[in-house]
Parts: sequence; structure tokens; C-alpha cells
Amino acid sequence: MEALDYVSETRRTSVEKLTIPSQRRYIQYFTNVMDGVKPRSMPLLLRRVIINSIPVFGSRTTIEDDEAGTEVTEEGCCPYVQIFKGGKLVFTTTWRDAQEGSGVRWASTSDGSVSFNVDCMLQGDVLIRCRHLTDSGQRISMFRAAFHTGYIPMGILRLTKAQLDGACQDPRFDKDFFVDLIFAPVQDNPEAGAENEPKSEGVTISQEDREAYDVMLSKDEKFWDEIATRKQRLRQAAPAPKKPTSTFSIVSGDEDIHVEMETLHRKGSWDDAKDQDLLAELANVAPSQP
Repeated sequence: MEALDYVSETRRTSVEKLTIPSQRRYIQYFTNVMDGVKPRSMPLLLRRVIINSIPVFGSRTTIEDDEAGTEVTEEGCCPYVQIFKGGKLVFTTTWRDAQEGSGVRWASTSDGSVSFNVDCMLQGDVLIRCRHLTDSGQRISMFRAAFHTGYIPMGILRLTKAQLDGACQDPRFDKDFFVDLIFAPVQDNPEAGAENEPKSEGVTISQEDREAYDVMLSKDEKFWDEIATRKQRLRQAAPAPKKPTSTFSIVSGDEDIHVEMETLHRKGSWDDAKDQDLLAELANVAPSQP
């Protein structure tokens, strides 16, 4: 963070203008690692995503069910959620909508919030993105956020407007806008005959997900083992501190040759024998007559 603050001061602009929220989040993660705070390695199950305060990305006109058939225009958006891991799409709510035979639902500002059931197992670096589907079929990104599951506190990650890429400077989002990501731990089922399948809150993880679960744990363990090995090598390779010397040295290294400074009698220096003779000769010199 100090380096980022220095760049900000040098360019005479704010950190917020130089970076996006996800970048600042990962700078904090890097600071945590440098301070020895290692992220948790256990995968988490993302149960649901809740958007609070609907942003205005479009409008729709509906006819009320009354005698007059009054037309009402509602502002809001048609949101769906995508989740990426390692640059690959691993989940989107449109898959579930297709399975249920329904399209992307409209969310009005009067709804206040919208919730998406996800039930997707995640571990490590994750990118979540929310997009708006227009009436013409165009897809518009509304906001996104990158995070690491190992630094999520208390199973809930709340991201405010200021912490979301795209939303932080967009007036179409209310100032009190925020997104809640609800996580649950993934644990092995202790019941006999369950083939030790990982479960979380009644959700059974498939064999395919279980294999991914084991791979994620293995990769994470190897990563931190490698970090520890590198630190140990650096400590061993560091040179031993040198003892300070009390004498002047004209060379450096392990084979220093120390040269003691000699006392030299230069002109004008004090020497008792020579100066006594000089004083005697001066005393015998008669003062010159005017």
C-alpha cells in the first residue's frame, strides 16, 4: 500500500482514480501474505448471491389488471450472474433458468432486492460478474468483483458500491447498493454408507466436484509448501553479518589486510628535542639595532 500511496502522491491524484476496487482488494491480500497471514485453503460452497437495491439499466411498461388497463412503466434491470475461475466460466444463473424452462427475470426497483441460488463450490481466486440482458438481446456488464475465498470473513462477503468494479462510479446504482455472497463450508459427510461425499447444508457434492475439490486442496498445499521452501533457501543464502573492525582497512572481504596508521612528524609538529635547540639559537641572536 505504501508503494501505491507513493505513486498516487507523485502523480497528484487519488488511489481510487489509479485503480479499481478489485486491484485494491488484491493489494491488501498481498500485504496479508507479506505479514504471514496465509489464506485458508478449504473450498467454500457459494450458496446464493443477493443484490440489494436494483440498479436502473432499463425500463418496462406493464398493464395493470384493472378495469382501466392502466399502463405502468417500471425501471430496473434484467440481471444474471456469472462466475469465473482461472479465466473460465464455471457457473451462470442462465443455465439454471434454461433447465427450469424460464428466461432471465426482470427485477424492478420496487422489488428492493433479487436473490440467485448458486450452490457452486469455489476455492482460491474467483471473479463474479453481473450482466443486464436488454430487450434486444444485448448483454451489458453492470458490475464485477475479484476475490479470494481464503480471506472471506464469517462465511459472508458483502461488497458495497465502492467495492465493485463498474458500479463504484456509476450513477445508475444507488449510493446504498451492495451485494451479499453467502458461503458455506464444505465438509465430508460422516454418515456410514455415504461414500464420504462432501456435503454442505444438505447439498451433496457430485463426484466430479469432489475430484475438483481434491485437486484444489492439493494445488493449494503445494503452492504454500513451495513458498516456505523458497523462504528457507533465501535465509540460508543470506551472508553472515560482518564484525566491525577498529582499524582502518584499505580492502574489503574475508581477507582484509589491516594497516595500522603511523604517527608522522610533519613540519610544525611538536618535538621536544628539536624545538629546544631552536629556542636556544633564537635566544643567542642579538636583536637588530634600528
